Amino acid sequence: GVQARFQLALLRDVISCTKVMVLTRAGSEAKGRKLADDMKLYGFDVRVTTDPYELGRACRLIITCTTAREPVLPTAAVQPGTHITAMGADGHGKAELEVSCAAAADLVVVDSAEQNVEIGEVARAVEAGVLARKDLVELGDLLQPSHAHLRRGGAADQRITLFDSSGVAVADAAVAQMVYQELTQAPSARL
Repeated sequence: GVQARFQLALLRDVISCTKVMVLTRAGSEAKGRKLADDMKLYGFDVRVTTDPYELGRACRLIITCTTAREPVLPTAAVQPGTHITAMGADGHGKAELEVSCAAAADLVVVDSAEQNVEIGEVARAVEAGVLARKDLVELGDLLQPSHAHLRRGGAADQRITLFDSSGVAVADAAVAQMVYQELTQAPSARL
């Protein structure tokens, strides 16, 4: 709920897409519809589904921000050309993606390789032996000119890419400072 609202608010300034699909668990559709109604006020056209395969067929950008302990996104639902940002599995025992999803990705980016091999989606894949630490690219490295060839190449890029965000305290503090500055300068920008 709250995290999904923040993600949409941030994406609004980065990409032009306003069509969104929200995946909810069966029985939680009312929460999904509430999110859809709320986000209409900000120009989003939000559809709600309980079917991860419907989501996979329709979406090439998937952001998972749940507290799930069992995968919500099967690997088979992910289509070529999809980017996944997995941010909910930020602790032991949490899981949003099937383990094979990390192995199926053509590029796996993490905020901290040292941390991500301990917690999150990547940790589960490394533990299962389907992904190795050497296969990970840290976000800071990806932003360097020497790694520009790894970045996504637009809509024609058919690679499956995964960013597993486990949360790095120093980055969280920097983002919090930026958000605070933005909100104190433009209070009407709040969601």
